[in-house]
Amino acid sequence: MIIEETTKKGLPKPTFHTRQGGIEVVFQRSSVQSNEDRQFVQQELPQEQQELTQKQQELPQEQQELTQKQQELQQELKQELQQELKKQSLYSEILKCLIVASLSRQDISTELRQKKVSGQLNKVIRKLIADKLIEHTIPEVPNHPSQKFKITTYGKVFLELLVN
Repeated sequence: MIIEETTKKGLPKPTFHTRQGGIEVVFQRSSVQSNEDRQFVQQELPQEQQELTQKQQELPQEQQELTQKQQELQQELKQELQQELKKQSLYSEILKCLIVASLSRQDISTELRQKKVSGQLNKVIRKLIADKLIEHTIPEVPNHPSQKFKITTYGKVFLELLVN
């Protein structure tokens, strides 16, 4: 039965071997393509190539969108920098505190000679995080009791531009 079916499909006859009380059957692939294989190559492969070409065409558009977002971020940071150049603000003062070491909200407040953590300080810290100039030291748990903030590479560059 096995031999008949493989012959009908145009495949080479299988080989049979006895192994440790059992039988091993080895099927060989045909070196000639079947009609089904030819149809696959003729129909499915061009479709896959077409999908790949479409994805390749979408890639420059995605790159362009990414470049546009980067430019928007640069413009936003540039505006922030221009505002900072006009006046020293809490924004830059917090960055200056964090250049030395990671600090908690209370530590930042103390460094800035505030009596307690103010709403304005919290607002500016959130803005600095949103601008990716500072980050949490425990990002998985933003409200962790031991949470501190550290300056990012962007924050260091931003601060360096302010100083120079």
